[in-house]
Amino acid sequence: MRVNIQLQTIFVAVLQVASTSGAASTATAAVDSPCTEYYYGQKLIDHFKSQQNKPNEAARQIQEQVIALQLAAGAAEGPQERYGFEILLAIATRKLNRQIKEGAKGNIERQTAIDVLLQRQQQVATAMAMTPTGKLAKSGASHATGGSELGAGNTGKCTVTFKPPTRAFSECKQTVENKPALEKAAAELSTAKQINFIKDDYFTMQPISVVALAFGTVNTVSGKTAQNDCAADPSQSRGGIGHGIGADITLSRPAAEAAAAVPVGQTAEDNSKCRTTAVKKPDGVLTADYLADIICRAQAMGPVTTKPLTASTLSALASDPDAQEIAKAIASVTNTKKSDSDSTAEFAKKVFTQVLGRDEAVTKTVYLDKLNTQSITYNVGETPISNKIEAIAKTPAAGEALAFFFTQAYERIKAKPTTTVVVTTDCKGTNKDQCNKEKCDFKEGECKAKEGVSIETAEKVGTQNTTGSNSFVINKAPLLLAVLIL
Repeated sequence: MRVNIQLQTIFVAVLQVASTSGAASTATAAVDSPCTEYYYGQKLIDHFKSQQNKPNEAARQIQEQVIALQLAAGAAEGPQERYGFEILLAIATRKLNRQIKEGAKGNIERQTAIDVLLQRQQQVATAMAMTPTGKLAKSGASHATGGSELGAGNTGKCTVTFKPPTRAFSECKQTVENKPALEKAAAELSTAKQINFIKDDYFTMQPISVVALAFGTVNTVSGKTAQNDCAADPSQSRGGIGHGIGADITLSRPAAEAAAAVPVGQTAEDNSKCRTTAVKKPDGVLTADYLADIICRAQAMGPVTTKPLTASTLSALASDPDAQEIAKAIASVTNTKKSDSDSTAEFAKKVFTQVLGRDEAVTKTVYLDKLNTQSITYNVGETPISNKIEAIAKTPAAGEALAFFFTQAYERIKAKPTTTVVVTTDCKGTNKDQCNKEKCDFKEGECKAKEGVSIETAEKVGTQNTTGSNSFVINKAPLLLAVLIL
């Protein structure tokens, strides 16, 4: 007799990528089995890890330049050179902070993709081990309580045991691990418009058929069959003790390896934008839509790799977006105005010309070149240490060098005496004959107050302590001169 029994099994999803033209791409041809999906997934993991390293490396390079500029400012020979290095330091610091922020955002998306792909690999490997194809091997057959005969009023039962299904994963590895097409398929990810997956129900339970055949029947002659696992005497062909029953199970998954295309982005024609609303992570099996969306978002966050400050001319510096923002901050203090005809770059150049100098190559020759050509000396205890600025910036010794120069600058500020200047309302106008007061001097066509007269600081503007009927002074404390002295 033939008994049809509906059983269930687990199926595996296979990831494939279609080319931008819609024709079968390298990925479609290369990823054609659970084996190839597993290792293609590994190539994608390696791809995203490599992209994670790029923002970190970019940040490291800018950080070294920031430290080098700090060292150069500390070791500068005068206030003007020091100020120039500090302005370039401000630009490099902005680049560093932007790189860290934007790089971290992209790495979050890439790490999510890596984690999801690792989960997918676990699902694939588990399903591969549990769902082999072909005929299952038997491990034994026995009669249950009730006698060894089947039929003739006997209630005996026959139990046939099959070995657990397994799949040799090592063979899979040897076949596809280093398959060149998988490398190429991963490289095509940025241009893929669709990602093909084996249908989601490949991970769900699917029906199979079990064929059970009897050896003989009661009072009826029957031909012998191959399924006689529990027959007492397989040679007999009619009723009696020789009655037996057996079963064979064969697993087949022909329909499970048919792929269905899933768009990478919002549509199958455009992969430049991911879905407006992120696909919710499934509670169980990772679906095709979810995987495609995760990969799309990770790929869209291309690695941000901001370059260190390399402007060799004032014009190049003024065209740098980070430098343009720093120029605005400087202008708010120097009261430099942007004319209607000034472009953003032209205005930035006007500002940097004021603070760095008019020489077009000043950023390179006076400042940036010194980072890798100039040696500086600092002391640690009684030991003087000399090295190139960039070389020090790449080592932990940069901390000691910065501490030395910071302290040196502070001691200079402390040692500087109080400087006072007089401001008098008597010294004004352009008439030389009227510029005859004791504290006034006629210079450059204007009546101006003489320098060097010290009096106490006024408490309130308009009601100052005076040395004359129409004069007042501003007393500048030492720490207010820190910018000029540094």
